[in-house]
Amino acid sequence: MGPILKTAQSKGIPILVNGRPDEYGFSGPQPGITFDYIDYVAGGKALGEQLGKCVTEKLGGTGKVLYAASAEGSAGKKEFDTAALDALKAAAPGATVVQTVIAKDRTQSQTDIGAALQGKPDLAAVMAANDEGALGALGAFSAAKKNLTCVTDFGGNDEVLAAVKDSRIYASVALQFQADMAQSFDTLVKMQGDPKANGEVLIVPQKVVTAAG
Repeated sequence: MGPILKTAQSKGIPILVNGRPDEYGFSGPQPGITFDYIDYVAGGKALGEQLGKCVTEKLGGTGKVLYAASAEGSAGKKEFDTAALDALKAAAPGATVVQTVIAKDRTQSQTDIGAALQGKPDLAAVMAANDEGALGALGAFSAAKKNLTCVTDFGGNDEVLAAVKDSRIYASVALQFQADMAQSFDTLVKMQGDPKANGEVLIVPQKVVTAAG
């Protein structure tokens, strides 16, 4: 991307890229370039906090947890995992992550979580790093005819948000892509007025959604 960014700058063409400035070798805002990224640390922290809140409210502060993590190589994985696990520990010290599965897609997640349930039938909570993991968990527990008391999700697609509304998922840390598109468009319009001025560093908005709203 380096040559493309430099060419755009030289021609006065505003450009928006996905990622932080440091991921492109920059230390901050750059002339004619706006950076837009997901704050995975904030997302992981919110995910862990919400599961800890559910464990405290519904499981008396203790319980065995399965973590449905994103695949290796996923953007922000290390930072997200660390933030989520640390936040869960802080919010519900009595909760214990007893197994981790990699949630690549919904079908595979359901199969792997179902297998985990056979070995650990007393699992009571799932913390999912993506929608596929959360929906796979619902399917696995339903197929096993077991109650999934607490599940939290990062992503927030339409099916997940419907499950939150129905109280089948406790909370979703939902990425607000429509709001991000609006802020990105507004920023590009502004940059067209002065293509050589420094662009912005935008963060994709996130919102914790619960059944209560």
